[in-house]
Amino acid sequence: MSPAARAWLADDQALVRAGFRVLLDSADDITVVGEATNGGEAVAQAYPTTSAQAGPTAALVRHLRSDVLPAGEEPDRTPVPV
Repeated sequence: MSPAARAWLADDQALVRAGFRVLLDSADDITVVGEATNGGEAVAQAYPTTSAQAGPTAALVRHLRSDVLPAGEEPDRTPVPV
């Protein structure tokens, strides 16, 4: 059996994060390792500059907040192949 995927949740609404956590926690091969209320917080917490713990293998982000982009810059909306 392969190791569980390490998921990180990011959403500004606690109820949405809680709903996703319930769904992901019900899966045997996914472990939720953290939550954040916005994109900047998610990046800072999930990928700290010094950490012995590995970052997540997946992130569930409902929408990208402007707090992680320079002013006036648009996010890259190119689909990622899976």
